[in-house]
Amino acid sequence: MKGSLTMRKVFPIAFYVANLGAILALWAANAGSLLSTGGPSALLAIARLAGLLAGYSLLTQLVLIGRAVWVERAFGLDRLSRVHHWNGFALIAFALIHPILANASHAALNGLPILDQVLFFVRTYPAVLLAEIGLIFFILIILTARGALRRRLKYEQWHALHITAYIALALTFFHQILVGGDLAGQGAFRTYWLALSAFALANLIVFRLGRPLYNYLRYRTRIERISPETLDVNSVYITGRQLERFPIQPGQFMIVRFLQRGFWWEAHPFSLSCAPNGAYLRLSIKAVGDFTRRIRSLTPGTPVIIDGPHGVMTPRQ
Repeated sequence: MKGSLTMRKVFPIAFYVANLGAILALWAANAGSLLSTGGPSALLAIARLAGLLAGYSLLTQLVLIGRAVWVERAFGLDRLSRVHHWNGFALIAFALIHPILANASHAALNGLPILDQVLFFVRTYPAVLLAEIGLIFFILIILTARGALRRRLKYEQWHALHITAYIALALTFFHQILVGGDLAGQGAFRTYWLALSAFALANLIVFRLGRPLYNYLRYRTRIERISPETLDVNSVYITGRQLERFPIQPGQFMIVRFLQRGFWWEAHPFSLSCAPNGAYLRLSIKAVGDFTRRIRSLTPGTPVIIDGPHGVMTPRQ
């Protein structure tokens, strides 16, 4: 099984590297002459590269947060979460370098003070202003990922703030397509970028939204009963139809959403507390936060949306 798992890793890595190489090659074809000129023109070429790398990092984030099966089954969701974390910092770095160098280079080429150049861009190209707003959203999201600040926020607050990433994505996407020097009016590059963006978005829709919905429609999972185990541990028994076909193994976990008032907004990861038996799935949940302290108030019959299974630490692997 180790050989099979290694082969699973080859495709995602090769896919990432191949697209990165294609982006660099297309950038070199479009902006290579600017780089060789030197001075402000070279800064502009680097600014355009930073913008493209920020965009590629953003598309990578979509695949990572989308929990795409073809990536998750190769590396595991825990590793993808760490990659997502550090890729976010790369995204912000490129997204900051891009406007700084773009404004500095254009200001030098146009003979304008840099503040006047910034105001010119904002007033002339509305998509630039939208991108700056999107950048602010991304910075706030990254800041809340830091340990000290993250611990001060409740999960609900942190989750709500991260939802704004989708707004930031839309704002920055239009900037790339409408204003980006390498994409606006460039037929082949523009078409390739749109196809790559559509692929990343499709992964998000299919695996983050479609897969849990498919699981529910197929298995009709719902709460059978809540069984207190100790003062602070409760077991949630989940039943459904044809659960013997639900492809979960010991060592894996699920991201669960209970469709009951006060619960439906949040989805949390839980491991099984007993081996799959085809009759029910049991989650034994300890009260450690606001959400888990309310588990006993769940009502039998409540529909359960299951995202998963996730995890690669199984007997078969």
